[in-house]
Amino acid sequence: MDFELINPKEHKQLFLDNHVIESMKGVKKSLHQPQKWGPVIKSGYQSRISPQWNTEKKIWEWWYMGENIHYTTSTDGEYWEKPSLGLYEWNGSKDNNIVCDPEGDGHQRPFHIIR
Repeated sequence: MDFELINPKEHKQLFLDNHVIESMKGVKKSLHQPQKWGPVIKSGYQSRISPQWNTEKKIWEWWYMGENIHYTTSTDGEYWEKPSLGLYEWNGSKDNNIVCDPEGDGHQRPFHIIR
């Protein structure tokens, strides 16, 4: 499996363990008290899918399940944008981020992302 190296000066990193740290020589690991934030994405239903890093576009992409299946993007994984895709009409408007036909048969079935 190929992995792309990430420059820690350009991308924030969250080290929950030492798995990707080769050496701690000359480095001090300090933990800070977490800060409570609101929800990252508000939806009527809880998401069952994890965000994915798109190495070509250099963005986070998240296909999540709400009342339908939606798409959202982020450059930093903290702030998310719900682009208006205009693919499917919902409540009389195509100004939404729905990626699967809400009126179609079985739109909540598992789906796959193939690149």
